[in-house]
Amino acid sequence: MTSLDKLRDILQKYDPKGNFKNIAYHKTWNESLGFTGPDQASDFPVGIPYSPWPKTEGDVKAASEKPFKGTIAAAFVDTIHHGLDSSPNNGEIFIDITSLNGAWFYWWNTRHTNSGESHPAKDLCDRINALDHDKYTPIVRILLGNSDNLTASASWGNDMRNAYNNTFWSGDTALCNHPKAKLYVGFYSPDFVKAKLQEDARISAEVDTLIKIIRGMVDKIFVSGILDRLNNSIKEQHEYALNMLKRDELLGLVKTLAIPAISWNHGKVVAVNGKTLMTGGGNFWDSYADDKHGISDFQCKVKGDAAVSAHSFCDHFWRYLNDQHPSDDHSYQYSTNFNKPNWSDQEKVPLFEREPQSTSGIPVLSVAKVGSSENLGYPVLIIDAVRDIILNILFRLFWEYGGRFAVSGVFKGIVMPSISDDAMLPDLLKEGVTPAAWASRIARREAINNASHSVYIDAQIIAMCFQLDAAEFTKKDGALDKINAKLGLKGEQKWDGVMWPYDLLQALANFMNKLKPTSEDNVKNEAGPGVRILLSSQTGGGGYEDQTAANELKQRVRWLTGLWSMSTADFNKWFDDRCEIRRTSADGSLVNHCKVTCCDRALLYVGSDNPYPNYNQEHGVWIDNKAGINAWYDNYWAPRWSQSKVADMSSNAGKRPGTMDGAFN
Repeated sequence: MTSLDKLRDILQKYDPKGNFKNIAYHKTWNESLGFTGPDQASDFPVGIPYSPWPKTEGDVKAASEKPFKGTIAAAFVDTIHHGLDSSPNNGEIFIDITSLNGAWFYWWNTRHTNSGESHPAKDLCDRINALDHDKYTPIVRILLGNSDNLTASASWGNDMRNAYNNTFWSGDTALCNHPKAKLYVGFYSPDFVKAKLQEDARISAEVDTLIKIIRGMVDKIFVSGILDRLNNSIKEQHEYALNMLKRDELLGLVKTLAIPAISWNHGKVVAVNGKTLMTGGGNFWDSYADDKHGISDFQCKVKGDAAVSAHSFCDHFWRYLNDQHPSDDHSYQYSTNFNKPNWSDQEKVPLFEREPQSTSGIPVLSVAKVGSSENLGYPVLIIDAVRDIILNILFRLFWEYGGRFAVSGVFKGIVMPSISDDAMLPDLLKEGVTPAAWASRIARREAINNASHSVYIDAQIIAMCFQLDAAEFTKKDGALDKINAKLGLKGEQKWDGVMWPYDLLQALANFMNKLKPTSEDNVKNEAGPGVRILLSSQTGGGGYEDQTAANELKQRVRWLTGLWSMSTADFNKWFDDRCEIRRTSADGSLVNHCKVTCCDRALLYVGSDNPYPNYNQEHGVWIDNKAGINAWYDNYWAPRWSQSKVADMSSNAGKRPGTMDGAFN
């Protein structure tokens, strides 16, 4: 079993200059989990839709034993209220709100209690209005992000501005009357525009750096002597695949076609003046404003210096938006006085820039994914993305051409280690890049690697399959067809385009190899050892479904355990004693959007970072507090697990072209 200190030390190892401390990772001391006191951790979890909302001693109370209509909205307001319940003598008051996309008009204006007319927009403004008009300058910063193709002016002009105007200044009435209050709205989703790339030498140099790092990554695989370990049937295709990534005519396209926005804010944060924090998986969207959409999701609340870390995370992106980036026509920021709409994109956004002060209390390790390095303006997470592409393509090639040895021996034993974070670290540091940029991914992997008894994963999906709905990617003769044609993969051999997180799967395989279950003590028993994974349904999820089959995960874990010589029957028994996969529903009536990992019932992650490969800006926290973890387990995980459906583990469950179904048996 690992600890918060060990996870922090691992992240510091990848960041020797400390460039991302306080931004991508930071251990802080806190007053309480939840807002009702250090001994009342039942206020820590914010889950929908199962458990009733726990009553608090704060300003937001339930009118009956029924859950609040808008659980996340109620927690949002609770975070605002407790963050402003005692303010400093004077000065700036910061309120940070981040979410994925949208102005969320209905969510801002929905009732969050069973009675009364209170709603998040009104409550926020009421609390701001109550602050002394002479002493305080309230600063509300709303940070968004998405992958849409709109330019900044189109995105802001089409609907964003009107939605905020209608929310806070409907008709002639302004919800906020504080004369010094300011509202800042930012959209972080950097791209590189082709025309500007040719004009801006600095940006061009940054692109050259990215290309250099990617070439070096591929070179490491060649240097490992991997081709000498493969049989002739795969050697040619493997070498072609790697060369395809190295050639100037392909990497050079970055210079001629520019880079799209592949990285944007995905964090879901409410941080109030360095005092209170809510973070997790739920967006502040209209679909979360009532109980009709069948989404299960999870947030948590913390009172203390974890809120300071969350503000620092937000500062990182506001600094980017404050600077001029002529090649980025996607991101933007606008500001206005909060008591009247007079929007402008000319004002610099104030930064929080404060340090944690507490030296004792409840420890919390904040972890994140962040955008740029000390040298690069474009998100360096593109490096992590290219690595995942390499691993997924090579795994598919090995699977089809190389046989058991190629997958379990070469891929697991040579390819993955040769381009791991540890192997890449010296080269990355030379270019001013650090794996700490994807700290939350590293922390999850290491926590699972070091678990000793149990792992719980609560997520929508494990493999990234959203691109399967992208017409330009999957259409006939589209990008996916061209990749398969270049690699010589045909028919059932084709790569399906799904991206699997091989570092996570390897960590799960390592953990499962350590277990010694018995017939009486295994994953089927509530307190037994093993991996428990709760995923979304495969169908009918309205975009929240999981398009992969549980057997696909099982087969990949098989080859990463090194147990390829075991018979199918024996491996099925081995796996079933150590891992159980369930789905929130069989028909999509209840879907999963959580991003929670728990190890040994001793470490718990709650945040926005999904376990599937993604390259967005994320925020979350790890805790080791027993009461807080029990509050999550008893009030949220256990009832959902008991109501979930055991996943179909058969080889043809949800089978698609390119799906592995137990080859080499």
